[in-house]
Amino acid sequence: MFRNKPVIYGGMDLPLIDFFAPSREDYIRGIADVAGDVEATGKIELALSELDFLQDYTKNFPSGAKVKIKDEDLQRIEDCFYNLRLAARGINNARVALKARGVATLPEVHIRRAGGTIANKLHTLKLGLGDKIEARLFGPIGGNDEFGNKTFQLKHLKDSHIKLYPGDLFLPEAGHSFIIIENGDRKILKTPAPKLKKLLQGREAEITGFIKGCGVVLIEASSISEVKFGFDIFEQMARTAMQNSKKIFFSPPTDADQLYPKPKKDINEERARITRNRSIFNEIINYEHTAIMTMNETELVMMFGEYDEARGNLSVSSRDDANFTTAIKNLQDRLRKKLTSVNSKDIEPLAFVSFGKLGAYAITASHIIFEPAQKIKAIIDTTGAGDAFASGCIIKRNEIIERTKPHNFSEPELREMLTHGETLANRVIAQYGAQIVYR
Repeated sequence: MFRNKPVIYGGMDLPLIDFFAPSREDYIRGIADVAGDVEATGKIELALSELDFLQDYTKNFPSGAKVKIKDEDLQRIEDCFYNLRLAARGINNARVALKARGVATLPEVHIRRAGGTIANKLHTLKLGLGDKIEARLFGPIGGNDEFGNKTFQLKHLKDSHIKLYPGDLFLPEAGHSFIIIENGDRKILKTPAPKLKKLLQGREAEITGFIKGCGVVLIEASSISEVKFGFDIFEQMARTAMQNSKKIFFSPPTDADQLYPKPKKDINEERARITRNRSIFNEIINYEHTAIMTMNETELVMMFGEYDEARGNLSVSSRDDANFTTAIKNLQDRLRKKLTSVNSKDIEPLAFVSFGKLGAYAITASHIIFEPAQKIKAIIDTTGAGDAFASGCIIKRNEIIERTKPHNFSEPELREMLTHGETLANRVIAQYGAQIVYR
């Protein structure tokens, strides 16, 4: 699949920062363990105070919510997570000293940068393919560096063997997210993201040159809405990749607003916007070098379903759902049509569709394969599981190509890909953080 160690590019993705901490009860028990250690006690009390604030701030947010932090609350939230990270360092340092004294009940505090979907995928691809690829992340990193975000994120990228491009684009005002998990309930606080379109004006030639230097381009349509960098920059990157015959791995939009009109907006403007969006998405899908598409069940239905009513009925709970089965058929039809434009020497295009705890699909022009989900003993955090699944399928696809050099994939080979993707997804689910930890 890969020749001459190509660059895999992931674009316009703002990293997330995750903070995972023990429960209040663990902290309270910890105070007894560090009795006499004034600094460690102070750090634990600071953490407890901030956890009380977070609990009160998020108490009315529904489970699974992604909530945009109000401008007037942003500084307090930044202060809160800075204090929690500061407390975590003190607590972890105290753990080392306490362990040496035979006291080992103070729990470890986990702080990890989660990435964002493209960074997560690059991390796993680099983990699985190693020196066969060079991984680059296009986009800024953000957060007020007074809180150490720049150093924190750059170190993580270095540890993940991902190169940031352009390296000078650190934006104090750039958006990032805080993920809070308590008793299995996940809530995400998102800081306001800037309109990167303005920040990247004048760098169009630089962006084009970067794409031309890549061998494989990961195109994530979700970045349009999440990062708010402007559709025209997304379009420029996609068209540059296609005009220069770059291989594309594509993921359709996550946000329904990219495919359906926003309510309470001018309907003519919305139709024009949606027509433009769907046009470029369809170009990418039909492009002869779009080798792989990865998505979840909702993204599949949004992109390939046949209904165009109000967006309220987008969730999919069953494999028998009419919209879902129609979308699967439509996706396979699109893959069949692509085969007529794909060079006979190329490997057939395929798609992977994850369906959460039910399992996942691999789809080609001639196969629709479903693999039930593997059993997992405990679910700690599902953040990033879909990204790990997609990358795991791609990694196994590469291994199969190197091993057998097929033109078309067999059913057993497709099941191998799905199984490997689910295995890596389960590694993420069984740990804190959205990226598999290097060991």
